[in-house]
Amino acid sequence: MDYNLHDKSKIFRTLYFGIAQFIYARYDRFVVLTEEDKHYWNVKNCVVIGNFTPLVSPVLSELDNKKIICVARYHEQKRLDLLVEVWRRIHSKYKGWQIDVYGMGPDKAWLQDRIDAVGVADSFKLNDAVDNVMEKIWKVLSFA
Repeated sequence: MDYNLHDKSKIFRTLYFGIAQFIYARYDRFVVLTEEDKHYWNVKNCVVIGNFTPLVSPVLSELDNKKIICVARYHEQKRLDLLVEVWRRIHSKYKGWQIDVYGMGPDKAWLQDRIDAVGVADSFKLNDAVDNVMEKIWKVLSFA
């Protein structure tokens, strides 16, 4: 929520979070994704249910596919601009490699503009969210 309020005044943010905590404290449970978030909110009914990641493999990839997959919401909070910047710096050393990002969100066009501006559009693709993201990952790992 901080990212959604970064352009607001300190007084507004303080008031906003005070009201939010007052309301959230009355829920049966207030669910967050990390222990850091739990401490941030400081409400007694807060529980952590982390992101579920079912990717477990007893076999290492052969790295035959020169592809990096990222799954994220297209939002400034996810800092995909940093991934674009890192790729801008190193992509010339990794010829033939491709980054495929799968997601949706309000910042997709802004992120595409960044990709175009730094000259990595040939190796950095923004894709829409897919229902079968695990299938995409397994293909990259050469298991599909």
